[in-house]
Formats: sequence, C-alpha cells, structure tokens
Amino acid sequence: MASNTTPFDTYSSVLSVCYTYSALGFLAVCCNLFVLLVYISKSSIRTRYVLFCFIALADLINGLGFLMTGIKRSFKIWALNNSTEFPITYRYQCALEFNTTFMLVGSQWPALLISILGVERFIAVTFPRKYFEISKHYLSISLTSLVLVTFSLFLALFMGIILQRNDLGAYLCTMTASYGWEYS
Repeated sequence: MASNTTPFDTYSSVLSVCYTYSALGFLAVCCNLFVLLVYISKSSIRTRYVLFCFIALADLINGLGFLMTGIKRSFKIWALNNSTEFPITYRYQCALEFNTTFMLVGSQWPALLISILGVERFIAVTFPRKYFEISKHYLSISLTSLVLVTFSLFLALFMGIILQRNDLGAYLCTMTASYGWEYS
C-alpha cells in the first residue's frame, strides 16, 4: 500500500530548526557587528586587538551563514507545500548556494583564528621576547589565515562543482551534500 506522505510532510518537522538557525544567526550578526564597531571605533584598541577584530569578523560570517541557511531552508520547505513529488538535487546545485559557502568559511575561519590566538598566548607566556616581535605581525597573520580558509573553500567548491558534480545531494543542502563526505 502506497504512503500518502508528501514532500512537505517529510521536511516540515525541520522548520523549527530553520527558524532557530535564523534567530541565532541574526543574534550572532548583531552581536558581532557591535563588537566590531567597538574595536574599530578607537585606534588604540584596533591596533592592539587585531586578532580579536578578525575573530569577530569571522564569527559574523558564521552568523550570516546560519541566518541565510535558516531562511533558505525555510523557503525551500514551504515551496514543497503543494508538491507531490520529491525534488532531485545534485551536489553542484548545493555547492553553488551562498549559504553553504558562508557556513564553510564561518566554521573554519574562527576555529583557525582561535588556534592562532592559542599559539600566540603560548608564545607570550613561554617566550616573552619573541611575543613582542610577533605582535607586530597580527594583520599579516590574520590575512594569511583568510588565504588558507579561501584555499579550503576553493578545494570544497572544486569537489562539489567539478569532481562530484552529478552525485545526488540532499534537498536542504547540508555541508556534506554540498561538498561530499570526503571533504566534510
């Protein structure tokens, strides 16, 4: 006997998660904008806490990723309201969505910057003289971390758009559906 489950019925249970993503993403964007404004407003703070400025920026990107993912998935679920057929989504379609790009950068860049901050604190305690030399290079260190994350993004996009282009993905386009399990 055939089931009368529609695509909307299947995905509608995820709507509360989508709304939560949107709300938390909006909160993260607002908070990190405030933090960035505080850091940028005064030159003494701006030059002394460069890594913290970049962490706030990276976390703002993460918040944008959550906000856009929640909104995009909500619209995709509601678009299924009158549908009787399950849509087919390919990996390249998911990889080309902006929200998955923001989620990828927003998850990797803050983690990398916090690791750098941990190393910086270790050097400050263990080698105080070296610490004063390193503190002059915070901007270049932060920008280098952005280059590394950008390289990682291009690798993910290469896998999702070119290598595994025609693999089936999930309709709601998770990170794994966008870039493959080998990457995520």
